[in-house]
Parts: sequence; structure tokens; C-alpha cells
Amino acid sequence: MNFKTRICQNCKKNFLIESDDFSFYEKLKVPAPTWCSHCRFIRKLTFINQRSLYKRVCGNCNASIISMYHPDIPIPIWCIKCYISDAWDARDFGIEYNFSRPFFEQFKELKYSTPHRALDQNEKNGIGCEYSNLCYTSKDVYLSFNIGGSEHIKYSSYVFKRNKNCLDSLMIAANDEDTNWRDQTLIIIRLF
Repeated sequence: MNFKTRICQNCKKNFLIESDDFSFYEKLKVPAPTWCSHCRFIRKLTFINQRSLYKRVCGNCNASIISMYHPDIPIPIWCIKCYISDAWDARDFGIEYNFSRPFFEQFKELKYSTPHRALDQNEKNGIGCEYSNLCYTSKDVYLSFNIGGSEHIKYSSYVFKRNKNCLDSLMIAANDEDTNWRDQTLIIIRLF
């Protein structure tokens, strides 16, 4: 099998490009990568913020809120109640597309003028989820991320399906075959 070794422009380590990859790049009419797969992956995820939280003010009701957007970013941030309300229409923030201007320039203008949800949560969360992101239909979640249908979760990530009392956990899901889930409490503590 033919392959080429290249040096990553970012981390300066060697990486391989196989012959099948070159034929794929030719088919798409794109140049071969100059960054290794790990550095490309990091670059793709730079826009995602799941774990950093900041104090902000809701751009609609002026309430003090917690947001995943840094205060220096000039994007209008709204609290979840304002964002999901029917009192506004997202079409009011639409702009006319100008074919003579670059697309991404116009996309940036649209992004920086349209309200954004402070945290990626839904209105079905119970109390105590103000300091969590990507949290859905949960209750009493603190500094935890990617939580769904669970309660009393602290310092954890990726906890789903009716879990309770998880502390410092990673990737926890209840067994779907478990019929007595209401009677059970899952306690997982990762010790260092």
C-alpha cells in the first residue's frame, strides 16, 4: 500500500496519508491535509464551549444569568425563559443575502445580531441547574455537562437516563431493562 509521510504544520510531528486518502482528495478536488488528524480535530472543535461558564446579563430582560459565552463576545445573550418565549420572532433578525459580498462575512453579521440562548438547556429542567450546560429534563445539577433525565448530579459529564446522586462521574447510563429504577439510587464516586 502506498502512503506519504508528512510533517504537521501545527505540532511538527510526522503523520501518514494513505493512497486511498489521496484518491478521495482528488475526487473532492481538495488538497491533501497539512495538519495531522489530531490537530485537525482540535481545530474543528475550537468553537464548542461546553465547560466554561460566565456571568452575563440577559439582553432582553436584564436579569443576571450564567452563560456559555464569554462577556467579551459581542453576541446578544438571552436567558432561557426569554429565548423560548413566544414574545419574539427570530425572523425579525433576518437579513437580506447580498450575492456581491462574501458569505461568511454576512453570516458573521447575522450571528452577532441574533439572540443566542445563554445555556443549552430546555424548559423542563427543575430547580438547581443554573450552573450546568447541555442539561435536559433534570433537577439539581451543579457544574455538570451533557446531563439528561437525572437528578442530584455534581461535577459530572455524560450522565443519562434516570440516574441519581452521581458525583464526579463520567459516562453513566441506567440499564433500560431495569424495571425498579425508582427504588434504586446510583452513587458513583471516582477516587484519585
